[in-house]
Amino acid sequence: MSDRKRKRRPGAGRKPIDPQGAVIAPVRFTRDEWEAINRVGKRYELKRSQVIRAATKYWLKKLQYPELHVAALTLLITILIKKIEARTRRKWIEHPMTGVAVCEEVGRLIDSLAPWVKERPVIPPELQGIARDLIVIIMHLYQQPRPSLAHADYDWDDWAALTMVAKDLGPALLRNVGKGGGAVVTITEVET
Repeated sequence: MSDRKRKRRPGAGRKPIDPQGAVIAPVRFTRDEWEAINRVGKRYELKRSQVIRAATKYWLKKLQYPELHVAALTLLITILIKKIEARTRRKWIEHPMTGVAVCEEVGRLIDSLAPWVKERPVIPPELQGIARDLIVIIMHLYQQPRPSLAHADYDWDDWAALTMVAKDLGPALLRNVGKGGGAVVTITEVET
């Protein structure tokens, strides 16, 4: 065989996922993990490899987004919620007292990390609506799982993550609408 690299015939074989070349990495999963990967694939009509690649890409992106401060806070909040739920033996999303404890303790955690100021600044209106917009998008995606709209502020990875979040948190949002948890808002009201 010569020193020349063999070229793929046009139309033959699988196209590479990366023009620089792909790496095949053997990874072991427990049966439960593999079944969970299969369930996610069925739910979102994805192949197992797509689920694994999306999860890996999301995690790597999350750890790189900007200077790790968001990922570090996410991990701290995760540990905090695990500790609270372990003490109450209830999920925050299902048990009112556990939910209130999570709200207060997450706020206390963030307050201890955010820059200290003598007087709290007034939050401008364009920042006050971000949580409401996310809530509306999650409610929309829960009721209509296939994203039927695009939003300039969210890239595809955000939409994929929000779609998954909607599956888990959508019922809680709908449960709280009209019970002091917020007003019904349509997706067309989300600012661009």
